[in-house]
Amino acid sequence: MLMERILTRENLLNALKRVERNGGSHGVDNMTTKDLRSYIVVHWDELKKSLSNGTYKPQPVRRVEIPKPNGGKRLLGIPTVLDRFIQQAITQVLTPIYEPSFSEHSYGFRPKRRGHDAVREAKGYIKEGYRWVVDIDLEKLGWCGYYALADTASHFKDFDKWLRRRLRMCLWKQWKTPKTRIRKLTGLGVNFHKAYEWGNSRKGFWRIAKSPILHRTLGNAFWQNQGLKSLYQRYEILRQT
Repeated sequence: MLMERILTRENLLNALKRVERNGGSHGVDNMTTKDLRSYIVVHWDELKKSLSNGTYKPQPVRRVEIPKPNGGKRLLGIPTVLDRFIQQAITQVLTPIYEPSFSEHSYGFRPKRRGHDAVREAKGYIKEGYRWVVDIDLEKLGWCGYYALADTASHFKDFDKWLRRRLRMCLWKQWKTPKTRIRKLTGLGVNFHKAYEWGNSRKGFWRIAKSPILHRTLGNAFWQNQGLKSLYQRYEILRQT
């Protein structure tokens, strides 16, 4: 069982040393990392029992506001050192199991990876000619996993459609001149006369993005080849698991 592996002496000692080495501020109970080892020695039997039978309850995190360079504030939650010790013990066992299944392009909170690596990869994409960046807050996107329990398929389909239309609009604006638009459309398989007609259209960007010509040339297959993921498809996968 995983819990048995988590509660082995070797794993717990490694977790304790890691938390002591990392240091950091105290949580809501005011216990510091210097007090952690002695606390575990005294309370280990009851602590182990509560972890084994599933009755252990983490303490609330201590909320701290950290000023941002732009003048705002970032909320930070600081767990107690005891909870950090338990989290570390769990992480050491689960990471080797789940780490191989993570995306090769994921860099946050992963061993031997950091934000600088993500920036380096992004620079590589820029050199290859990519110019679009889609910024998604995963904390906000987490409701997808939650609402997978409900029948909300239409919402994800609608959002997928809106996102593709938005991207078509951005691409159309990026092409700028009629000459470039005609060249791009013919390159996507549109006959010259149709390409000339739409390339010289005076319709607004958002309206053009919904046009049959861009629906056909910049459809689902085009965006899939560009690496765009579908929220609806992700929703369906979550519904089946």
